[in-house]
Amino acid sequence: MEENRLEADCVNTGSYDTAVYCSVCKEELERVATTIPALGHKPGSVVVENNVAPTCTADGSYDNVTYCEVCNAELSREKVTVPAAGHTQSPFVVENDITATCTEDGSYDNVTRCGNCEIELDRTTIVVPATGHSFGEWTVSTAPTCTEAGEERRDCNNCDHYETKELAALGHDYSNGGSCALCGKLSDGAVTGIVAGSAVAVGGGGFSLFWFVIRKKRFNIKK
Repeated sequence: MEENRLEADCVNTGSYDTAVYCSVCKEELERVATTIPALGHKPGSVVVENNVAPTCTADGSYDNVTYCEVCNAELSREKVTVPAAGHTQSPFVVENDITATCTEDGSYDNVTRCGNCEIELDRTTIVVPATGHSFGEWTVSTAPTCTEAGEERRDCNNCDHYETKELAALGHDYSNGGSCALCGKLSDGAVTGIVAGSAVAVGGGGFSLFWFVIRKKRFNIKK
């Protein structure tokens, strides 16, 4: 009969005894020990452990692990390295935008970053030339007179800058007689040829001028 049975497992042997007894007096007549070989492991499916994702600059890794389906003992472990992914360039964005003025250059930066880790990959500064002034039409700011110069001015449409230029004095216009057609000033030669002792009266502006000529000398009297 079988006695003392010890089951084998994946790594340990088992055993049992076969004993023979006298059927009358029950004395043990024979005992044989039998060894049961170890069963050995039964590998299960590979499972992944310790998964570390790679970054743009650092390698990642994971372990492929096999366990016994019976006793759950670890049978194998293989470390697998995943190479660094490298940077992924995203479309450039504009930063530090400075608008050009009439007299000063502007600029902006075209910046490219990694789409995964946001690290700056490239920065290019673009210079925008000054636009220069954009002037409107010339307008008279101070009208010239017969004896005084005037002034014209034009303003920039984009800033406070302006330019001026001189308008020459008009000079007297005596084309219509002895007084200036623009300002009324009498010509220096207006009484030439008047006989000594005669008088000439000229009205205008609410008063009269009397010219007395004595020996070719002229006297102006307001009345």
